[in-house]
Amino acid sequence: MSQEALPLQDTIRIPVDPEPTSLRVALVGIFIAGVVVGYITTIFAFPQGTCSPLAFIIGLVVGAGLMQLSEIYLKPRWQSNKFVECSTAQLHVLEKNQPTQIIKPEGTVTLDMWYFVIPRATRVPKGWYMVALSAEVKDIFLPVYALVSPEQFETLPYSKHFKLLTSKEELKGGDLSRLSKQQRRLLKAEAARDIHGAEMTYENLVTYINWLEVHFPEWFPTH
Repeated sequence: MSQEALPLQDTIRIPVDPEPTSLRVALVGIFIAGVVVGYITTIFAFPQGTCSPLAFIIGLVVGAGLMQLSEIYLKPRWQSNKFVECSTAQLHVLEKNQPTQIIKPEGTVTLDMWYFVIPRATRVPKGWYMVALSAEVKDIFLPVYALVSPEQFETLPYSKHFKLLTSKEELKGGDLSRLSKQQRRLLKAEAARDIHGAEMTYENLVTYINWLEVHFPEWFPTH
C-alpha cells in the first residue's frame, strides 16, 4: 500500500478511486468467464450429464483463481481517471476532466471528520476503519475517505479529532432529534460520502490532510 507522498505544492491533484468500478466489473466478467470455461472443460473431460456438480465446483474454482490472478496483474496497471484537485482558489473532484463538488474556500467552510468500524470482512478485514473527512459549504459536500487498519488510524494526522459515527444499529427505531447536533451533521456528511465519496489510499489521505493544514489551518480543530 506504500507509495511516495505527493509534494505539498499550492496546487495538487490526488488520485482517488483506487479500485475503479470498471476494474471491479472486469474482474466479475473474468470470474464468470472462468466458471463457464471450467464447467465446459470438465463436462467434456468427464461426461456426467450437463448438470454435473463436479463440473460446477471446478468451474467455481477456475473462475475464482482467474479472478485473483487477474486482480494481482490488473490492479497496479488499471489507472483511475478520477482525482481530487486542490488549489488555494477551490477544491473539487475531477472526473473525465469535468470538475464536480466544487468548494470555494472564500465561503464559510465546515470540515467534518469521522470514522466507523467496518463490521464484516469485505475488501478489507473486519475491524478496520472507514475514515472520512468532508469539506462543506452551503450543503455542497466534498467527502473523501480511506479504509485503514487500526494501527494506521493511530498515525493519521488529527486522529483524535475524528469522531465515532453513530452506528446504524443505534439508529434503528431511534429518534434522530435526540442525537447531538454534531452527530446529525456527521450523518448528513456520511450520506454524501455514501453517494459520491472519493476513496483515497491511506498515504494520499495523509497528503490531503497535510495539504489542507498548510493552506487552510483555520478549518481544523485547535484542541
